[in-house]
Amino acid sequence: AYCKSMPQKNPLRWLYRFLFAILFISLATLLVASANGIMYNVKTRSFESTGIISLVAEDPPFDLVVDGISRRTKKKEIRIGNLFSGFHTIELKKDGYFTWVKTDYLKPGQAIIHTGVRLFLSNPKTRLATADERISLDESVLNKTTFSDLDLRGQEIWVKPIVATYPIKAVGSDFVLIARYSQTVSGLLWFPGKDQMIVQIGSEIRAIDRDGSNDTVLAKLATETPTDFVVSDSGFSLIYRDGTDVFYRSL
Repeated sequence: AYCKSMPQKNPLRWLYRFLFAILFISLATLLVASANGIMYNVKTRSFESTGIISLVAEDPPFDLVVDGISRRTKKKEIRIGNLFSGFHTIELKKDGYFTWVKTDYLKPGQAIIHTGVRLFLSNPKTRLATADERISLDESVLNKTTFSDLDLRGQEIWVKPIVATYPIKAVGSDFVLIARYSQTVSGLLWFPGKDQMIVQIGSEIRAIDRDGSNDTVLAKLATETPTDFVVSDSGFSLIYRDGTDVFYRSL
């Protein structure tokens, strides 16, 4: 009688299925963990909750440098995710502008947001002010504004810091010291948006971030005599007096 032989089962088939199941579960777990900001840190050899640093900057594109690693970005709103806890240095670079630098200490699961990031021209257009621009400076001196969240105390600058940025920006109730100088400090005012301030320190007019970082020289004066200055054109120019002359500087 004719007897048809039965096909033999692959004895390793069950092992393949088992390994595939393990791989599928592992990948799914990693994807879920990643979606929740949990990543494997090769330095500590453990899974850790990561954080985010976000920037809102004017006038892209920029070269974005995160902890020494550079990439090009054309975005105004920049999100840097999957960062492990610790210090992180972020730089924004653009040809013709001073570099913006910020070093943050990020906690596990924390989100840090820097709004109103501004890069200032390093080789600006500077000229004598027009008659209208001189009038604008004189009017600002006559109608000098006082600020409830910015204070000059001798050679120290005190501000009420930003304590929250989401869902709305909130300012703290107490002043904190952000800078102390050995030179004479005079003529302090907010830049539009209050993310930077303009101040005369010695014979220089500078822009400084609200937390005291990114101290940038905008103009050098002939003397340390306190002078008049104002930000105009919605933050795109600086008008200042140097001796008997008044100058216009693009920002």
